Amino acid sequence: MIELTETSVSRCGITARYFDIESTNVQAFTSDNSSRFHLQFDIASKGGGRTLLQLNIGATDWARILPMLAEKYPRELAAAFADSTATAVGKVCST
Repeated sequence: MIELTETSVSRCGITARYFDIESTNVQAFTSDNSSRFHLQFDIASKGGGRTLLQLNIGATDWARILPMLAEKYPRELAAAFADSTATAVGKVCST
């Protein structure tokens, strides 16, 4: 699990017309028993505690998201892929 340091969760609703940052406590992870990528975060609950939420993104959706990111952030995405290509190739070749 990794902490996402430039990521936040915002919410709005009937009583709040504009998005306000609700949490900056966001983690990303994968699991061995799933082909999904997970984003986990917490928000304030009505009763005064915290509610933990998880967004699960499937591999097919990532294949659809990456071209959009490449168009918007070509340098950042190219650098990230350059750094992780050796890991990915090693995983593919070892199976």
